[in-house]
Amino acid sequence: MARDTKKEHHEAIVAYLIERDGDICSICNIILDRTVSIDHIIEVRDGGIHRLENFRAVHRKCNYLRKRGRYVRKKPYTKSYSQNPNAVAQRKWREKNPERAKELQDNKRKR
Repeated sequence: MARDTKKEHHEAIVAYLIERDGDICSICNIILDRTVSIDHIIEVRDGGIHRLENFRAVHRKCNYLRKRGRYVRKKPYTKSYSQNPNAVAQRKWREKNPERAKELQDNKRKR
């Protein structure tokens, strides 16, 4: 199999997995970026098979760390204002204190 064909095949599988499961890494629950890897849900050494039903899209680094037993699961991803929980708290504060938020924003622009 030529390298281009292999790359196209990998990209097609990744596109299918993202369409099926969404664009969230199944290990760390953060949005997938360009470093996508295909992971076996049940490892081949444990009886898993090379079928789409046994694949999931994950970050390359998450896959690497999980296979070496060094991955620590992060908090579950929630589709919210931002991945940063501080940004969510700041947005809620601005909604509760619109006058003060506007004042701070104006002061920031003057600098």
